[in-house]
Amino acid sequence: MRVDLITVAYGLPDDTKALVEKVLEESEHDVKVHLFLHSKYKDVVKVCKALAKDKAVKLYDYGVNRGLGKSLNEGLLAAYGGGADVAIVANDDLLPDDGAFDLLAELAAGNQDFYKVYGRMFVKRTGKEDDSRLNFCAINPIALETIGMFDENLFPIYYDDVDWEYRARLAGLRDIVSYDVHGVHLGSASIYSVPGLKEQNGTTFYRNREYYKAKWGGNLGRETFSVPFNDAKFDVRIDPKVRSAPYPGYNRTDQDIVRI
Repeated sequence: MRVDLITVAYGLPDDTKALVEKVLEESEHDVKVHLFLHSKYKDVVKVCKALAKDKAVKLYDYGVNRGLGKSLNEGLLAAYGGGADVAIVANDDLLPDDGAFDLLAELAAGNQDFYKVYGRMFVKRTGKEDDSRLNFCAINPIALETIGMFDENLFPIYYDDVDWEYRARLAGLRDIVSYDVHGVHLGSASIYSVPGLKEQNGTTFYRNREYYKAKWGGNLGRETFSVPFNDAKFDVRIDPKVRSAPYPGYNRTDQDIVRI
């Protein structure tokens, strides 16, 4: 079957290379890779351009930290619009165990009524096992049909996954976690390796959190609204056609805070 991998390269050239090469070398399926380049770091650019020499890899050379959700949206639409049977998203600081990519794809293909399928990861930063959630996750078409896109007002990263999953719960969607799907996740590796990024994240994380609280009436686990901003003209789905500005009157205009 056709399985598309969507991943974003930012500041980890060796890890990006290892992920893409492992999937292409090991998978028994027809794999297409959507590789989004979010920086101009020379080593990362070099790796991405080398990977893109493989006809299975499509490079989206943006060269800026445009937001994870924005590229996941574009990748999912390209994957399913281009004939993929399953779309899998993976962080650039993650490496699946042998066979985990195909197992995840096969579980998703066999459980189309579930909006996402994910596994477990050993997180090096914490030294603990944790659910992979959207770090390594198959997203089925029912997710796009029911809740649509990630909220691009959450940028460049953090709370985009939380918002998407909360909307899925409101919509009554179900997911599956498989303990047989496993891998190693470095855990926020870019933030701790790219100079200045940790400081910037202090600002972007805070503003994402405040936006999320305004949107749902409370922080994670304390939400009180069942529709965005408690405004009846919205629902839980973000249509692809309006994904860049889904909430007139509430959309953010402070994208300039992302400088790295």
